[in-house]
Amino acid sequence: MDNSSWIADPKSEYMVKRFVLLLISFFLVVIIVSHAAHAGSEPSVETGGTFFVGMDYAVIYGSVEDMGGEDELKLFIRYGDVLEGGYTDTENKTITSEGTFTYELGDLEYDTAYFFRAMLHWEGKEIDGGEKNFITEKYIPMDISTLPAEEVGYDSAAISAEVTDLEVNLIEAWFEWREAENSWNKTDTVNITDDGTFKEELHGLEKNTTYEFTGFAEWEHVKIEGGTRNFTTGIPRPVVTDIHPSHGSENLDIETEIGANVTYPTEDTVNISFYDGTDGSVIHRKDGFEGGWFSVQWENIEHGQSYRWYIEVDYPYGTMETDTKVFRTIDEEKLSGITEGMERIEGQIKEANSWVDDYENRIETDKVEEKLRELEGRYSNAENYMEKGEYTGAKEIIENTKEVEIELRQRMDELEEEADAVDRVWIIGGVVVLVAVLGAMVYYFISFIRSESSSKKYRYKG
Repeated sequence: MDNSSWIADPKSEYMVKRFVLLLISFFLVVIIVSHAAHAGSEPSVETGGTFFVGMDYAVIYGSVEDMGGEDELKLFIRYGDVLEGGYTDTENKTITSEGTFTYELGDLEYDTAYFFRAMLHWEGKEIDGGEKNFITEKYIPMDISTLPAEEVGYDSAAISAEVTDLEVNLIEAWFEWREAENSWNKTDTVNITDDGTFKEELHGLEKNTTYEFTGFAEWEHVKIEGGTRNFTTGIPRPVVTDIHPSHGSENLDIETEIGANVTYPTEDTVNISFYDGTDGSVIHRKDGFEGGWFSVQWENIEHGQSYRWYIEVDYPYGTMETDTKVFRTIDEEKLSGITEGMERIEGQIKEANSWVDDYENRIETDKVEEKLRELEGRYSNAENYMEKGEYTGAKEIIENTKEVEIELRQRMDELEEEADAVDRVWIIGGVVVLVAVLGAMVYYFISFIRSESSSKKYRYKG
């Protein structure tokens, strides 16, 4: 078919023109609808929240929901102190697409409530994304750690805490403590000026009870705690000290008493029993004992034997038992030797005292008296051991005193020689004086005789 004839056909030409007009109309409608959809709409932004908040900064976020048909928009953040009012706008940030954004706010005050709004500049007006709030962190110029309790007794304990990283001149610190599950008690506040520990002693606690305690530090209403710890008070127990004879004692008298100092921390009484450590028999028992020294004589023990014994104390919460102690009584032969040694020392003391009485007016006796006092002191100590039946101590003193006895005897002998020499000097001097006196008397007598003879001759001649 000839194309020219088809175009020339009036009916065909009409159909083509109609189709072209319909196609153009369709595109115009699409363009108009598209413009209409954006015509009159404005961009939108939403204030999100915070990612991080420090003492002087905050990282906030939000999102641009609609660009409003714009290729780019100017975003800024408006923020301010909630209490003081007023606000600050950040510099503009260019946004070229919809989506999430972040912004860091700096130079903030610590422990302060702030509001913030995500804002857009658009066609001479501001688009507001809504208000959110945050509070900056407190400034904490110190740290504190609660330490384990110490010196925990049945009714007391010592609690402590350590302050570190102190950046200010002065803070206050204290403890809060309580019996578990009960209300808290607060100790007195102390001033802290440097890193270190502070301590508080708690008294009047209940026995066998669990307590909790926490250390606190505060600066300008900024309060921090160091963590909570606990301790449990004990049960009051008897204390046995000064056990006599001590373990391993030897050379004891057969009349030596066994005993100890027994105390109990409350007003309750206790029952004390002394037991034979060999067969478990009771040596002696004392009920209702109020505390203090308690001793008894172990009857029917013999010389030269070893004996084992221990103490048992019954108290309101149980029974305590000491370790077994062992001592040995003195052999009769050793006792005889010690007795002879004491008698020897006593005899020398008496002799020396008598010597001093005889010589103190003739010579200086200080050197002898010095050793005599030393010997008397040692004898007194040995005598005390003897009275307590502790012959080992007396035996050691007697053996170590022999040197003092020798020195005393040497000094007495030396001073006796000195006294004898003095006596000889006095005797010789006395003889010389006597001869001189007699010589003078003879001289004067002869002179007198001669004088008388001359007088007679003169009278005769006359």
